[in-house]
Amino acid sequence: MGRAVPPRGTASTIYWDAGVDEGTEANRMNGREPQEGGARAVLALLLVAGLLAACGETSRRVIRPSEDLVHPYGGVKMRAVGEVRRTRDMEQVPALIELLDDDDPGVRLAAGSALVDLTGHDTGYEPWADPAERRIHVEAWRAWWTTR
Repeated sequence: MGRAVPPRGTASTIYWDAGVDEGTEANRMNGREPQEGGARAVLALLLVAGLLAACGETSRRVIRPSEDLVHPYGGVKMRAVGEVRRTRDMEQVPALIELLDDDDPGVRLAAGSALVDLTGHDTGYEPWADPAERRIHVEAWRAWWTTR
């Protein structure tokens, strides 16, 4: 595999040494060792930097419960439920009630647990119950919330 070797006397110009000994010999005569795998190292650093940047974006993302409770991704919904629970944001109770019928059982579990914690009310909701039974409890939660 070739390597990038700067020609003698110019730091900004790079040419591709495709295995020809001239560049390597010139470097040795100037007292410089050839840099093995330099291009691979640069590519690896760029890859790592890109991955770190991508990971950093999700870990620093601000949680906005009013938006995130209806997000398509279950992990985002679960983080939003946790934030509602932590801040005790009672304005989000209707959204939590709607999450009791979510496709993701983890989201349903988190929402049901948060509702009981925030309101002190419990309808006996089970997140792994069949859809018909869950709907009965969702309706019970809705009725309780509107008449409380």
